[in-house]
Amino acid sequence: MKSEREKADTYFWANYGDKNLTPIKIPLPECPPLATIDGNDLPLKQQKFYRQKFPQKLKKLVRDCGGGIDDIWNELNKNQTKYRDEINWIKKQWYHRLNGYWFINYGKPTFICGWHFQFLNYFHLDVGLPDYRDRDRRWFLEKWFAFNDTKDFAKKNTEKENFGVAIPEDDGSYEMKDLGKRVCVGTIDLKGRRFGDTYKSEDIGLELISRAEVANSIMGIQSMDGKTGKQDFDKVVHAWRKYPFFFQPKFDNSTNPKEEISFYVPSIRGAGSNVVGMDAGLEAIINYAGTADRGFYDSTKMLFYLSDEDGKLELEDGLIRHQVTRQCLTQGQGAIIHGFTIHPTTVGEMAEKAVKRFKELCDQSDYYRRNENGQTLSGLYMFFHPSYDGLEGFIDEYGMSVIDTPTKEQAEYIGSNVGAKEYLQNTLDALLKKGDENSLRAYREQKRLYPMCYADCFLTETGDIGMPYEKIDARLSQLMFEKTLTKRGNFRRIDPSNNDSNVVWEDDNINGKWIISHELPAGLSNQKFWTGGTYCPSSPRFMASADTFRLNKTAGSRMSDGGGAVFWIRDKAIDPDDKDIRTWTTNRFVCTYQARPPLEIYCEDMLMMCEYWGAWMNPEINIANIIDHFNRRCRSGYLFYAVDKATGKMRNTPGYSSLGASKQEMFNLFISYLQNHCHRERHAELLNDCKNIKGLDDMTNYDRWAAAAGCLKGASELWEEPTYSKQKEGRDITDVFSFRYV
Repeated sequence: MKSEREKADTYFWANYGDKNLTPIKIPLPECPPLATIDGNDLPLKQQKFYRQKFPQKLKKLVRDCGGGIDDIWNELNKNQTKYRDEINWIKKQWYHRLNGYWFINYGKPTFICGWHFQFLNYFHLDVGLPDYRDRDRRWFLEKWFAFNDTKDFAKKNTEKENFGVAIPEDDGSYEMKDLGKRVCVGTIDLKGRRFGDTYKSEDIGLELISRAEVANSIMGIQSMDGKTGKQDFDKVVHAWRKYPFFFQPKFDNSTNPKEEISFYVPSIRGAGSNVVGMDAGLEAIINYAGTADRGFYDSTKMLFYLSDEDGKLELEDGLIRHQVTRQCLTQGQGAIIHGFTIHPTTVGEMAEKAVKRFKELCDQSDYYRRNENGQTLSGLYMFFHPSYDGLEGFIDEYGMSVIDTPTKEQAEYIGSNVGAKEYLQNTLDALLKKGDENSLRAYREQKRLYPMCYADCFLTETGDIGMPYEKIDARLSQLMFEKTLTKRGNFRRIDPSNNDSNVVWEDDNINGKWIISHELPAGLSNQKFWTGGTYCPSSPRFMASADTFRLNKTAGSRMSDGGGAVFWIRDKAIDPDDKDIRTWTTNRFVCTYQARPPLEIYCEDMLMMCEYWGAWMNPEINIANIIDHFNRRCRSGYLFYAVDKATGKMRNTPGYSSLGASKQEMFNLFISYLQNHCHRERHAELLNDCKNIKGLDDMTNYDRWAAAAGCLKGASELWEEPTYSKQKEGRDITDVFSFRYV
């Protein structure tokens, strides 16, 4: 148990402890004299946050006036001597609302900003007033910091490595300069379930709009749809109705408004009074968007905008919507910031379509990457709190998060000998160890609803067909931050006028049809020879497949694409039986393709892909376009003929059929591949296909996946496993396979 008083913090680190985030230093105000801080005179164990006590005489006055605000103010104005203490108490509430509040929390001077003070004392939730939480303290301070930030980096180098990563001390690794104007338009906040960030955002909006100094100010609320927007608006109405009279502006409509709260300029109450809180009225509105559409608030000048659940948008683009509404909060193309916005999102329930754009918005909100105006690309700052910070049931008597092993006193208070982090991890481990379908489904749900790291925020819903989703999710989380493992581009003939010239690779991040994770040196690509009237690949080490597009539409009402993939067949000279499978180099995909060019170009694309890699082509044969094209181009030697393992004889036709039992076999092959090699797979687009495909009948909607499955099927039907220990020139295999990793 503590016996000595601690010093007040001068700053704290936001986004601390996550390998994919760089911490942000949040400064705190200087601590006032201890004698002036609430709780200083209490015994140590009684030092905690206490709500403000509404004076009994003031309560009686409110009852006697029937709650009429004008009547209450008139009585206070006429009887200032009688109500001197009560008037001073009201002034104190206004002071803390505007400047923040200090109290002693178990021996430590602690500061909460004015927005948090307002939230704890006067913002009623559906279950009453909120409790003090240290997580909330830091959450509000992050917003307070963003709202008041006027600083940019003195050194205009935005590489995060220059600022010191995950260091819990002030190492002085970067310098700031004051621009004299706001540089942040708001925040984007990723959260797990039931942390109340929407309520807290509404508290900030209501606090700002209810003392707006500019006429025609608007607080707008918009969510993933009109229904949710209305629910958020109703929460604000509930809190506003319970505001104490000394924080209540005049309003001109019902006390239970359905669509907007409208404040207008009334006649001045108690003219000449010096009582703090006597306002001249406001011209301001609180309303909500009846749709998720970006155009709802377009061209509207707003003081505050709540963009709730951006990650759940399905029919709207969250990134573009922010670009539109950002203009409502700024002037001069964003140079002058007059408003503030908060974007809280429950990451466990993000819609698949929204994840990519939401991640882009987060990337554009990196505190350490600024434009020449000193702002991030989005104008926002991104903050993340892991779910074990502030998890319900793991909060001690003083509002502190019990993250790691609790102290004796904390264990007695929360009724547990483990902290929140261990509790969440134990739940995940138990579900994963059990391993049945229902347990794995619950495992994925748990990770989505309670993200423990930033990467977990971008896990999404999946189908349930036996894929190892937990491994896929883990690998996708890694790949999201390892952007150099693949690159996009195109294959082309080195001599466009000669259809037999070699194939070369060109990077094209915009219009590229292929994604590759290996690029072959010139001496190892285009390895082929001529025999029997056809070109053949020399010593094929790769298996390719193609799923040609059909003229009919898929179940999703889109035209089918052409799919393609290349798989690096296991080579026992590189990955022998006694080598740990986790460290294999071969036996993985190196190329994927998905596009819908004209049919002839698609077929030639598949041919160039095979020539570059020297790969067998195992095409889907229900439509014979690929086979016909290879035959016409004298490349029939590239077509793969499987060996019937039951008879030991080569089949009469190349390729495979994706009908009947073959479909289930392809799914089984993919599941087996992922169980053993998912941790090495570099193609995120392919792993996402594995997550999203719903079953056998859904294959027609996943052309790239079908082609990849065709690669696995071909590799499983080789007449022998290739081993390339030596080449004719006597070079060791490590020389032959000196591929350049991209």
